[in-house]
Amino acid sequence: MKVIFDTDIGNDIDDTLALTYLLCQPECELLGVTTTTGLPVQRAKLADSVIKYFGKDIPVYPGVENPILTPQKQPLCPQEAVLEHCVHSRAFRMNYAVEFIREMTEQYPGEITLISVGPATNLGVLFAAYPNAASGLRAVSQMIGYYKFNAPLIRGYSEWNCYCDPIAAQICFQAPIDSYRLFGLDVTMKLILSEQETRERFTSRSFGPVNMYRDFWFRRQADRPGMIFHDPLAAACVFDESICGYVRGGVAVDLKSDIFYAATLMKEGEGSHEAAVSVDVERFFTHFFDVVNGAG
Repeated sequence: MKVIFDTDIGNDIDDTLALTYLLCQPECELLGVTTTTGLPVQRAKLADSVIKYFGKDIPVYPGVENPILTPQKQPLCPQEAVLEHCVHSRAFRMNYAVEFIREMTEQYPGEITLISVGPATNLGVLFAAYPNAASGLRAVSQMIGYYKFNAPLIRGYSEWNCYCDPIAAQICFQAPIDSYRLFGLDVTMKLILSEQETRERFTSRSFGPVNMYRDFWFRRQADRPGMIFHDPLAAACVFDESICGYVRGGVAVDLKSDIFYAATLMKEGEGSHEAAVSVDVERFFTHFFDVVNGAG
């Protein structure tokens, strides 16, 4: 499976978990990693450090830094503080993420699955500037939103990736993509391990980068109940479709509120999107650890 991974690695730790999974997944041909939102170069360094840990040569391209027509809500990259302990590239081809994805869709038409786990800025710019790129993709698997069915858009509730760039998200949802699967907080929040559980289970060599970032992350997230596997779900379901159950419908974004945004499945059965509505928690964790430990 040819994959491009678009990420805002550097804030939450689940991006690193997802990248680790993809690097360990034997069925994944990772063509490249693109970074988005505030300090995309620092995020590229973090992604590159994980890739280098595994001894792989996979290009990383910084992407669009600021959201489309809305203020920057994620200007910092806290995990860059760990970079001094990592081996990573220091020079990158700047602002090349969008062009890279476009070029890959032309080189491998209908073959690439785009896994998006951050604000949708790179994708929004891509589909706005190059409409044909959407039809050149095999599929999109995206961690974004919070879904209610046959109901009005949710007001007063935000999901971070939608909140950071709601206009880009809406552009993506309107793109003509044949297979478009969405993973929202209503399913990802069920995938949680406590700090103690991560210490007990992250024991293979493959968890090296995650373990390095973990202590730093938990110190900054002392009020959280544990590590939530938001982004790895969007990655794992590309390779094991039975982990989640889905409902087909049309997705839209609340663009009327100045404060909160949420992606919502408006009409069940009408539309081109598939939103995950259930998750087999045991199957997910079994699959995830089998893949990552199998490479360790």
